[in-house]
Amino acid sequence: VIEFAEMALKSVQRLHGEIEDILQYLNAPSVGKLGTGFDLDSFKSLVTQISETLKLDVVTISMQEELRNTQVLLSPQAVELAMWEILENSKKFHPQQNPTVEISVLRADTAHVRLKIQDDGLSLSPEQLSQMWTPYYQGEKYITGEVEGMGLGLATVASLVWEAGGTCRAYNREDKAGIVVELVLPFVNL
Repeated sequence: VIEFAEMALKSVQRLHGEIEDILQYLNAPSVGKLGTGFDLDSFKSLVTQISETLKLDVVTISMQEELRNTQVLLSPQAVELAMWEILENSKKFHPQQNPTVEISVLRADTAHVRLKIQDDGLSLSPEQLSQMWTPYYQGEKYITGEVEGMGLGLATVASLVWEAGGTCRAYNREDKAGIVVELVLPFVNL
């Protein structure tokens, strides 16, 4: 009886998480518009907090000095959600669930900032890379069996970024295994 009760509780918790993922995806466009923008001076503390919550040991952040005191056209909630999803995937799909993550915040051009997040996990096939922003796509499901989640995390990130007028792209690292995720976001017009 205890074993069945534990299985039922685990299933209910999983269903709750999946419903939360669906609602988060559906609400992503409105979350991106909340507030006036995200101050890049807060980026390092935000990523540090997420890394500690996810128990990521090695996450480094570098930011061009000229980007201090600037804002991107995404709400703080949207930036937090995007970074949470990307960092959580870095951990979930790393062979030992302990990635080394390097984040760079760079000026892309006069109107945009580039967030470059790279890990040392798995490299992905061309199909996985082309589909990773698609809702309900799970690139890993045929390799190790069922992966937790519904395939909405990166689709939510893409929805947030596209709604703000930005772009998303991902590619394999050239120097070793792992991927690079780049988000290009517009600055808030001051």
